[in-house]
Amino acid sequence: MKSIVISLLCIWMLGIGTISSYAQGLYFVSHEEVQNKRTGLELFGENVLSIQDQFDMKFALKYRPGQETYFGYVFRIILNDQYNIDLISRDYSTQNRKLSLVVGDQEYTIALKNNTLDPYQWLNVHIMLDLKSGNLHFSIGEQQVDIPLSFPKQVAARISFGANNMTRYSTTDVPPIYVKDIQLYQGGKERYKWTLLEEGNLLDTLRNEKAIAINPVWVQSLHRKWLASNTLYASPAASVCFDQEREILYIVGNEYITKYAIATGKQERIIYADGPLGLLPGNQSLYVGKGNQVFNYFPDQQLLTSFDEKTRTWSKRYTTGQTTAYWHSNKFFSKSDSAIYVLGGYGYFTYKNQLSKISMKDGQWQEVILKESAYTPRYLSSLGVTDKGAYILGGYGNKSGKQELNPHYYYDLLYFDPVKATIRKVANLPMTDEEYIFGNSMVIVGQQFYSLMHTKNVFDTSIRLLGGGLDGTDIKVLEDSIPYKFSDIKSYSDLFFASRSQKLLAVTLFDNGEQTEVKIYSLNFPPQFLDRVSISGSSFMSKGVIFLLLLLSGVIISMAFLWRIRKKIPSRLDTPVKKEMISPLKIEPELHVEPQVVNHIYFFGPFRVFDHMGLEVTRQFTPVLRQLFLSICLYTFSSKKGISSERLYELLWSDKSTKSARNNLLVNMGKLKTLLSDVVGLEISKETGYWVIKLGEDNAYIDYAYFKAVSKNTRLDFREKMMVIADIVQKGSFLEDMNYEWMDEYKSEVSTIVTEVYTGYQEVMDAGNEKEDVQLMIANKIMQFNPMNEEAMSVGCLLMSKSGMHQEARITYESFAQEYLKLYGEVYPISLKEILKRS
Repeated sequence: MKSIVISLLCIWMLGIGTISSYAQGLYFVSHEEVQNKRTGLELFGENVLSIQDQFDMKFALKYRPGQETYFGYVFRIILNDQYNIDLISRDYSTQNRKLSLVVGDQEYTIALKNNTLDPYQWLNVHIMLDLKSGNLHFSIGEQQVDIPLSFPKQVAARISFGANNMTRYSTTDVPPIYVKDIQLYQGGKERYKWTLLEEGNLLDTLRNEKAIAINPVWVQSLHRKWLASNTLYASPAASVCFDQEREILYIVGNEYITKYAIATGKQERIIYADGPLGLLPGNQSLYVGKGNQVFNYFPDQQLLTSFDEKTRTWSKRYTTGQTTAYWHSNKFFSKSDSAIYVLGGYGYFTYKNQLSKISMKDGQWQEVILKESAYTPRYLSSLGVTDKGAYILGGYGNKSGKQELNPHYYYDLLYFDPVKATIRKVANLPMTDEEYIFGNSMVIVGQQFYSLMHTKNVFDTSIRLLGGGLDGTDIKVLEDSIPYKFSDIKSYSDLFFASRSQKLLAVTLFDNGEQTEVKIYSLNFPPQFLDRVSISGSSFMSKGVIFLLLLLSGVIISMAFLWRIRKKIPSRLDTPVKKEMISPLKIEPELHVEPQVVNHIYFFGPFRVFDHMGLEVTRQFTPVLRQLFLSICLYTFSSKKGISSERLYELLWSDKSTKSARNNLLVNMGKLKTLLSDVVGLEISKETGYWVIKLGEDNAYIDYAYFKAVSKNTRLDFREKMMVIADIVQKGSFLEDMNYEWMDEYKSEVSTIVTEVYTGYQEVMDAGNEKEDVQLMIANKIMQFNPMNEEAMSVGCLLMSKSGMHQEARITYESFAQEYLKLYGEVYPISLKEILKRS
């Protein structure tokens, strides 16, 4: 039996590839966020664990590098609600790796060795509590400590990691750590195990005991979902570059440089000592690690200037000039000959394939004559550098360089050898149904490349991450995307690799003529291409292979279950017992299996579409088709009139001529109707001259249409309307994965309706008859959609305090007061104490 199971598991592992290798536990949000957004984990929630004689806890701990502070509680063990055993992180810089084990009021300092090659690797932590002999043993890495105890031989324990809400022992001091593989032993036998490897799984693998997480962030998700890190603003014509060694992003503006530290989010502004640089649109910046300097260049003036951070001056300045003829050119520093190369670009209706070499000594420019070249005139390509040369991916242009002579998209992967002075083709990437262009820089790690890509003909588009081998094989696209405003010469996107933090950084720029908006996103490395989607949209694995793997998984689960029930199940001596004290009021989402839905379209939470078979077809919607469908829906159900073709041209193809926009609309409308043909009871019509959505009475369901109908239904009383609205919005905020500017008015309208419904019921409800948890839920919902609602904040704080949630009440009040100060420029005049005095 064992050998068969092992054999089947081997086959299964071949199918799932490296998915599990990305799963690295729970990420604890630390001091980078305000207190109420930090992460905590309570192993038995509101229960306690009965311990007799001996208890062991083991887990794996890892620190994040480059943080400003490392202080916080790794774990707290509270015995009988009166004895504390705490592991406190004090510092974790490479020179000073110190922790403290605190037992009661006694501190025991633990200093880890600094000679390890990687101080930020996983550490094994073990704490053993021997109540019988009166001894506590603790070890982390190679360090150990033994402490005498005087505790009872039987205790009830509460165990938490990071932030917690435990009465008398609550804390929001959280160190920047990862935790996984928590194991609890009693009498030498393993009783509980929380691996924390699978996203959202808080059940232990031995007894199905559920832990409770506060603001959980799963490392697994950080490998497959972009995290919005920050938004900064700079002068018009700003550009960016990245210092990979120190992991600092430089934003080069006309009057100052902004330094942004990736690990901490800390910003530093350096104002130029000798006045404005004279930046011109189309300039680009480059950080050269060899001299630790920021360079900026403008091809039209053949000028390269360097920045001296000590004197805060540039070596050369720009003179007033015309618009560049080299928009979106590529550049890189070549180690082989210590020179900067600039190639390609677009301007004045002409695509370029010119290659220039800039001397680092005197800044002289010279054109490079290639002996062999497969590089045709283009722009919007991606370039990645290696020790010996550079790879160039795709772009938009044509052989003649003349814009009027049928320009097209390139998907070729080229290699430039500066020593041989050749550019040769390596491979052609698979063609796509929808055309793509690429971000400026390509990241190369080993034999793999990573690049950003997006559509060219849509303003409100989205960026996807493309990955593959340097030989042009194994091409994959990340499922998650980044919202991006693309208007050709006003926009710019770039990709960098922070090797120490093991993160990919996507940076987008949008210059509106008055300022440049800089948005920074991060993705843990290596990226997790869960679905192995190819650029052509075809699945990596055939349906037959998928079916076989599903069949095998079923067999494995069944055999493992039969094998396990034959074993003798150990007695549950350490069953968690309920605390005698009153539990604080908490409203937790119930775990449930979502029933199969057919012909349903969801706008609340992530955008999702299910056909008449109950199959989700959301991924078949390209960014253009999503915008097209959403615009028709929003215009239909908000005004009942629909949307005109002219308005669709403006929203989706503003950079096109009327004829071209019309052709794009007809083509994409055909694709959309085909895609929606499997959603029974839904029809796109233009009978009135406007594009509208028609819904059948008993078939297709769109939650936004239902939401609007309920909000206008005057026959429902306040409570009925509130309960229906609550059911609709429970999936999440309205179009939470869409960030197009034109949608803002609809999102604002939805927020207003939700707030009015909840506020309306709050005003008329009988607080004496309504349960307190419902009252608190209403107050929280109002604050979610309208954070500055004073009445909801006051009611929420009062109810939390009455329920013993004093810490939550204080955090809620402080968050409101901080936002009030930012918004009105003055201190909120009512104290928390005054609010809590109200009856």
